[in-house]
Amino acid sequence: MEFNKYQSLKQPTDQQTHLLSLMNVVGKLTHNNDIDTLTVLLGDALEHITSIATLNNITLDTVAGINANSYQPNLHKMINKGDTIIYQKDKYIVHDVIGNQLLVANQTRDMVIDINDVSLCQ
Repeated sequence: MEFNKYQSLKQPTDQQTHLLSLMNVVGKLTHNNDIDTLTVLLGDALEHITSIATLNNITLDTVAGINANSYQPNLHKMINKGDTIIYQKDKYIVHDVIGNQLLVANQTRDMVIDINDVSLCQ
């Protein structure tokens, strides 16, 4: 299942409830070696992390992208949807930023590129 699809299925309550529940689940993870129980507990943790992200308008795809990829820590904060960037001497418009990956397009091409391979148009 895709992260954003999973996220769209969850109905968060309030952040405090999910933070406390997440701490409770993490505590249970430390004392359990049964694979079936661990699977359920990891699912519970994912649900609470998802809810906290949703309540703060953060997509799980963004969280996973930033976590999974090496990136320049603040570069992804400098490039936003709609920005114009230069990649291999051509200008592109940024359609989405997921971690260190940019979804970009111009008149002739659509592509996904690494954020470290571009420069911003001034």
